[in-house]
Amino acid sequence: FPALMADLGMLAVGLAAYGALFAFVGTTVKRPLVAGLVFALGWEPLVLLVPGYLRRLTVAYYLQALVGHDLPQDGPLAAILQVVREVPGILTSLLGLGVIIVGGLWLAGRSVERREYVLEQ
Repeated sequence: FPALMADLGMLAVGLAAYGALFAFVGTTVKRPLVAGLVFALGWEPLVLLVPGYLRRLTVAYYLQALVGHDLPQDGPLAAILQVVREVPGILTSLLGLGVIIVGGLWLAGRSVERREYVLEQ
């Protein structure tokens, strides 16, 4: 039961981070669905496999530190992920996710405040 509660907490923080990020994208981009799909299915998986500092620009990088248990070890993808896996500390992860949440919501609010929405008739 404690592992379930920890996973649900991680899920809530992850949903808040992705929600804030996609709220900002939804208020600024003309076609937010395409931009969201490119980010979630293209950018994040690709950047996590590339070594270097670029992976710090993804939400999944910070969520990895919150996973308390190991991933399954059977399969070729798990072996590749173990080679390039770099996990930040829990405090760094929570701080990074907090910055993403607050920054995304603030930018989305500023975008809505400055934009004029006209209803089509």
